[in-house]
Amino acid sequence: MNHTAVLARIRDWPLRTIRQDPQMLIIIAVGVVIAFLSLSPTLMLFYGSFLSKPLGLPGNFTLEHYITAYADPLTYRLLVNSFIFAAGASVLATFLAAALAWITVRTNAPFRKLFELTAIVPNIFPPVMLAVSWTILLSPRVGLLNLLLMDLFGLESAPLNIYSMPGMIFVEGLITAPLAFLIISAGLYSMDPSLEESARVAGSGNLQIAWRITFPII
Repeated sequence: MNHTAVLARIRDWPLRTIRQDPQMLIIIAVGVVIAFLSLSPTLMLFYGSFLSKPLGLPGNFTLEHYITAYADPLTYRLLVNSFIFAAGASVLATFLAAALAWITVRTNAPFRKLFELTAIVPNIFPPVMLAVSWTILLSPRVGLLNLLLMDLFGLESAPLNIYSMPGMIFVEGLITAPLAFLIISAGLYSMDPSLEESARVAGSGNLQIAWRITFPII
């Protein structure tokens, strides 16, 4: 096959793929729409960061915004806090999701099928509703749980603060745990259980099997 034929096959690949699988056209169309909706605001934001005036107004190319941002010591503190928040929430969500997925898929715990069906429910609620709900529950000023604990134990200040770093990590970990649960449980379902069965026959316990076989494979 010469060079011209190779280029022709590469050029005709999209049309040939669509003819072989018409559903691919729908996938490509959806991908283009999602890419446009997600990339266009990002590109405009990136473009506007190099202008001296807001978008829509005449301005000049400048790096002043980046110099101002990265010359401020507070920027690096915010970056560190963001990293701590993201890492803490990810670790908590992964731990909870892995434990619940293992209990649901690999044990005979009661109501495990019901939990599997309801795991997606938290992802239905909008983030605004979740934020308001946790604020009503654990706000230092108006949180119902804080008010209850203060009345029961005679405390002068709220014992729990949802606006602190541990509080935000806790809430974000709980919010993202259902999505991580769906991903990990899918991996457990698709995994061949023969290694786990062999380890169980050899006398290993459930926790030992999960720690040494199940989760390393996932």
